[in-house]
Amino acid sequence: MTSQIEYPIDLEGTEITLDAVTEAPLRIPAQTWVIVEKLREDPWRLTQEDVSDGMGVSYTSAKFLCRPAGPGNETKLAFMRIRQQVPIAGTEFKPSLRASQAVEEPENKELNALKIFLTHRCEVVPRLLGYQQSKQKEDDMVPGGFVTYIVWEKVPGDSFDLINFWLRPFNEREAIRDKFRQVFTRFVRFGFMPLPGTSSKIIYDESSGQMYAYAIISK
Repeated sequence: MTSQIEYPIDLEGTEITLDAVTEAPLRIPAQTWVIVEKLREDPWRLTQEDVSDGMGVSYTSAKFLCRPAGPGNETKLAFMRIRQQVPIAGTEFKPSLRASQAVEEPENKELNALKIFLTHRCEVVPRLLGYQQSKQKEDDMVPGGFVTYIVWEKVPGDSFDLINFWLRPFNEREAIRDKFRQVFTRFVRFGFMPLPGTSSKIIYDESSGQMYAYAIISK
């Protein structure tokens, strides 16, 4: 079940270095990122009963605004997602139990999709800039549990506004529909669909007419 508890907190200003990706053909260099702002968090906090019933593993997924470390990079913004295992509800203050809960990360469909889009140079999906799949340290929430970092580009534009769309003249709406058909056709040819399929997952740049799609992506 979901939870209102926040797990990664007070990370603004924290530097996170992601190792180089040597996996061909990705070849992403190592880079240090500075967290600018936490945007949202979606925890999936389970009880022991939930886990025993096969509902999966307790984890949280938090999205941040970030930038490359170093002077002069203040406006070079990107997004980072931190996905990590969290303790089963009620064991937060029991270190020995927390360590015994550590598991490997279940399939990360978002990361798999972004790697495929980058490999095939799919220009309608924000580009993967780096990632790292690690284990939590001894003093973390679940020692030995998974923690994954994913960084992707912040493309120009904003989430698509349906109200604004219907206020436009018919010819403008048709032009936007044509653009969406082009983007969607390019997107699904790799066998993926955006989930959830809402207008907020469409990024539209008013000035250039460029459109992108992004979500937790699944086959």
